[in-house]
Amino acid sequence: MKNQNKIIFVINNYEFYLTHRFNLLKHLAQENDIHLITNTTGFKIDSKNIHHLDIGRKSMNIFKNLKTSLELSSLVKRIDPTHIFFISFKPIALGVIPSLFSKAKKYLIFSGLGYSFINNSFKARIARIAINIALRIFSILDSKFIFQNPDDKKLINKSGFIQEKNIEIIYGNGIDQNDFRMRKDNNFRDKLKFIFVGRLLKDKGINELCAAIQSVGNKAEFTIISPDDKENIASIEGNAFENLKNMDSVQLINRVSHEEIKNIYSKSDVFILPSYREGLPRSALEAMCAGLPLILSDVPGCRECLINGVNGFLIESKSSESIEKAINKFIEKPEIIKKMGEESVNLIRKKFSDQKIFNNYEGIL
Repeated sequence: MKNQNKIIFVINNYEFYLTHRFNLLKHLAQENDIHLITNTTGFKIDSKNIHHLDIGRKSMNIFKNLKTSLELSSLVKRIDPTHIFFISFKPIALGVIPSLFSKAKKYLIFSGLGYSFINNSFKARIARIAINIALRIFSILDSKFIFQNPDDKKLINKSGFIQEKNIEIIYGNGIDQNDFRMRKDNNFRDKLKFIFVGRLLKDKGINELCAAIQSVGNKAEFTIISPDDKENIASIEGNAFENLKNMDSVQLINRVSHEEIKNIYSKSDVFILPSYREGLPRSALEAMCAGLPLILSDVPGCRECLINGVNGFLIESKSSESIEKAINKFIEKPEIIKKMGEESVNLIRKKFSDQKIFNNYEGIL
């Protein structure tokens, strides 16, 4: 019997693990000893393989981050893994010190470039400098760099410091289309139902979406599902949130179980995500599983999910007029929804299925 790999995944918070990585880690645990290091605050955990660490996604305090990195080093030393996966930028940055003292194979997973790479504020520039230093150290350590789309790979490696043999593109974490209830064909409905699922961040295009909804008026209905994310520096201001709540055509759902979200997908018609940039939007993949066509920005990550005119429409980034135009295409020709939704399901099966992605991860261990 071959020895099991002992694999650590370092993830920002436990909720993100549940919604994005649970099935992948469950699959890998069939043949490997899997350990999760994450912030478990607010959850009752009964597993010796899940280790609490307050990663502090927002904090840029050098001393606090150094303390957290040393705590991570202690956990890594105690677990003594064969492989370590650092998922997203904060765990990557905190993982530098532990990696210098560990013989484990290192993997960096870029779940999206986000605020640090699409904003030019002082904080974002400082974050980019720190991230680039960390990435170069990991490159020297012969780490694997895993991207979810080719655009992120191109941007991160524009100076060519990562060897091609150490780069992988894996489209997400896998998704099982059979877990979702298919959208019912609602030709009898007076108004189409559009759905947005995501954090209320400027980076998600929420301000442009609000403007487009106001222009469309009562010709359609909109459901916006979003968790609280006040910790994120790009969260929209309170006034914008209040305006959203007061729109007659909008149902704003602040907190809902994942099972209920699946049910809402099946009762919706079209999914919208006018984001400025994504790694690979999980919410869009879930909507595709339910047989919904998409309206997505023509930006990295989003364009991986959509063949323009086949399973939806790509729109210009940061343009409320472009969002409105796409919405009106569906309002004026609702008969295209069924066929485009079928194409969404076909694309899931060809490109994003759980077994395909699981095989990709097994192949790099």
